[in-house]
Amino acid sequence: MQASQGIRRQLILPVLLSGSALLVHYSQHAINHHKVPNLSFLADRCMCMKQVHQVHAQMIVSGRIQDNYAASRIMAFCALSDEGDLNYALSLFHHTFEPNTFMWNTIIRAHALSSTPHNAILLYKQMKMEGIMPGKHTFPFLLKACTKAVALSSGQKIHAHVLQSGFEFDIHVANALLHMYACCGGLECARRLFDNILMKNVIMWTTMISGYAQNCCSESALRLFNEMVEAGVKPNEVTLCSVLSSCAKLGNLEIGEHIHAYIERERIQIGVILVTALIDMYAKNGRIEIASKLFSDMPERNSATWNALICGMAMHGHAEKALHLYSEMQKEDASLPNDITFVGVLSACCHAGLIDVGQEIFNSMYRVYGIRPKLEHYGCMVDLLGRAGRLREAEELIGRMDMRPDVVVLGALLGACKMYGNIEIAERVVKQMLELEPDNHGVYVVLSNIYAEVGKWEDVMRLRKIMKAEGLKKLPGLSLVMDMELQSYREMLQWCRSEFQGQLNEFGTDGGPAVKQFSPKYNLFKGHVTNSLGVELPPVEIKHLVAAAIALKGVGGILFIFGSSFGASLLLIYLAIATPIFHDFYNYDIEKPQFMPAFSEFVQNLALFGALIFFLGMKNSFPKKPKKKAVKTKTN
Repeated sequence: MQASQGIRRQLILPVLLSGSALLVHYSQHAINHHKVPNLSFLADRCMCMKQVHQVHAQMIVSGRIQDNYAASRIMAFCALSDEGDLNYALSLFHHTFEPNTFMWNTIIRAHALSSTPHNAILLYKQMKMEGIMPGKHTFPFLLKACTKAVALSSGQKIHAHVLQSGFEFDIHVANALLHMYACCGGLECARRLFDNILMKNVIMWTTMISGYAQNCCSESALRLFNEMVEAGVKPNEVTLCSVLSSCAKLGNLEIGEHIHAYIERERIQIGVILVTALIDMYAKNGRIEIASKLFSDMPERNSATWNALICGMAMHGHAEKALHLYSEMQKEDASLPNDITFVGVLSACCHAGLIDVGQEIFNSMYRVYGIRPKLEHYGCMVDLLGRAGRLREAEELIGRMDMRPDVVVLGALLGACKMYGNIEIAERVVKQMLELEPDNHGVYVVLSNIYAEVGKWEDVMRLRKIMKAEGLKKLPGLSLVMDMELQSYREMLQWCRSEFQGQLNEFGTDGGPAVKQFSPKYNLFKGHVTNSLGVELPPVEIKHLVAAAIALKGVGGILFIFGSSFGASLLLIYLAIATPIFHDFYNYDIEKPQFMPAFSEFVQNLALFGALIFFLGMKNSFPKKPKKKAVKTKTN
């Protein structure tokens, strides 16, 4: 019993002693055993920089400063420990005569883990210049530095040095290369390297799958996961988290459920990270009940777990549940809200229109938790204020931002201006957006629609002239929603064509349901009528204008058939007034499918115009018959 207590006291004592007491204790211990104190032994047991200074001083006093092994132990503590000092390690490194490979690797590793990873690459260049050959432990640290610095070109050069050194088959070096390429945007190089590796372990499979998942290549990640399972490689927790993340991004609930069943069937140990990935997958796919059950059954949660469920609830419109969960999170000491938490909560307030609650949460970010709002938080607040019609407050909030707003934040305000018809603020927002992205031509279209909504047709035509003169056009959307809108747009145009051909229905005082749904196109047509005739027409009178134009064409055509010059004049009036109106309305957007039919109709009208001119010209070219004078006869 006493012997065990003595051993325990000897193990605890170095931790309790500090400063010179550590050196005195081990020096006295060495004197009692008639031995010189081992400086390497002391350096390995340093707990703070004060003890390092004491050991370093003893090395200088005893003349053992050139003991590279002891110096390397001190350097390792200073460079890698949380209680160390990297600058002190660098000073010791530069004053060491002929530092060994371990010292080079230590200092390179320290810089790779620091906020200045590019210094690790510079040290490697210096190492090569001094003729020190890198070892298999050098390259993983270097590649980690390239990954952190996102230095793909430097990583490719180091890859060439790996091939020259013959370490391409080392497992750790190969995995570091895969990770570097995947994180620096070189997925194709990573995949070629992966395919050329004959003996792949689970870490390599996981690195490649994670690379696909992190670079928004979710489908490739799922396909590679299937290949991994078919190859008989059992995935680990990190692999499954990456695959579940891909399922969440793709909205692939079916595969996510299969992976969940696989986890339960194989009895894979589920930790906090894996359960968080499951919650995130279910929540983003709308299965809030299953996600909430997994959350409730967790014995331990972190901030990411709370964020996954809060953001999922906010995404699917469960604002009250998201806010309640946020209030519960505030009571937890182990899981404090972070910037992702506030994005989810503010998004929930935005969907529910909770302006006061959203402002209070936004103001508490820095006041309570010391978190400075980012662009995402400002974007949520601008959207929240904009939907409520408080455009001036939203603009002032953008003006108070610590950073320059991006097009997403400004776009939220521009959308609110369109909703409420605020031209003054919209013009200022468009100017800022064009300063950020001069090639963003969509803002012209939005501003043109705002002008059309409030009846400023001169500004509408001015913007259209600018877009045509500069060759600008809005890129078509590619989403399913845009395809549905395009289909509805085609139906609306077909409906309008039937109206112009004589099968007129009542527009109604509000323009009818189809015209109301596409009010910018309808208002543009109305604006052209106003500009052409100089008269502001209400929507109900456009019907009469169209009917009059068609009647004019019909009557003029009938009279023209019977050779009447008056009928030809009616047709000329129709071509001069009605055709530009219809043609401009058909060609509101040259990218729509109705462009060619409208062009064909325009050509027909031009042919008709030519026939009229020919008719009038031929008629005028015939010599006029002299009028017979009345002969007066004399009567006897």
